[in-house]
Amino acid sequence: QASGINAEYGGERLWSNGNVYVGEFEQGELNGTGQMKYEDGRRYTGQWCDNKYEGKGTLHSGEGDIYTGQFHLHKRHGDGEQVWSDGRRYEGGWVADKPHGHGTMQDADESVYDGQYYHGLRQGQGTYTHVTGISYSGLWIQNEIPPEEFASGMAFVGSTEIEISQGESFSIELAVLHPSGNVMEGDTADCWRLKLDSFLYRKVTRAVR
Repeated sequence: QASGINAEYGGERLWSNGNVYVGEFEQGELNGTGQMKYEDGRRYTGQWCDNKYEGKGTLHSGEGDIYTGQFHLHKRHGDGEQVWSDGRRYEGGWVADKPHGHGTMQDADESVYDGQYYHGLRQGQGTYTHVTGISYSGLWIQNEIPPEEFASGMAFVGSTEIEISQGESFSIELAVLHPSGNVMEGDTADCWRLKLDSFLYRKVTRAVR
C-alpha cells in the first residue's frame, strides 16, 4: 500500500512498511530522479526507470557501505565505486552486482589488487601489491595464483650466517623457489627477490635497534 502526492509530476510516496520515496514519477511509477529511504536504513538517491534503479545513483547500505556509480535493473552494473565500512574500497566495472572487467580493490590494510575480474573473482591478468611492498604480477584463476606462477619457498643466497651489531643496518639476499624445488630465474624471480630482501631488511632493522 502506498499514498502519493502529485504522483504524476513529482512528490512523495509512502509505504505502510515505512519506506518513503521523494522524487519524480511517470504514469504513477517511479521514473526520473528521486530518493528512496527504506525502513531498514538503506537509502538510494539517483535515477529510476519503472520502479528500479537505472542509470547513475548512490546507494547507502545503512551499515556504512556506500556505492556510487551505474545501476541497471536495480543492481550495480557498469562503472562504479564501492566503499565498505571496514575500510575496503573497489573502483571499476560491475555486472549484476559483482566486480567484472577491470577494477582496483584496496584492502583495509591498504594492500591493492589492480587487474581483471570475472563475476566477482580475480580472473585474468592482475597485480597484487601487499602493504609491505611484496607484489605479484601475472595470471589469476578464480581468485588464486596458479601453482606454476607462485613461489613455494625461499632460500638464502650465499652464507646463512651473518654478524649483526646493535644499531647497524644489515641485509640478506633470498632466492625464490619454484614448486619443483629449483631456484626461479627471470624477471619475475628478480622482482620477488628484490622486494623480499627490502621488506626483511626494514622489518629486522627495526627489531634489533
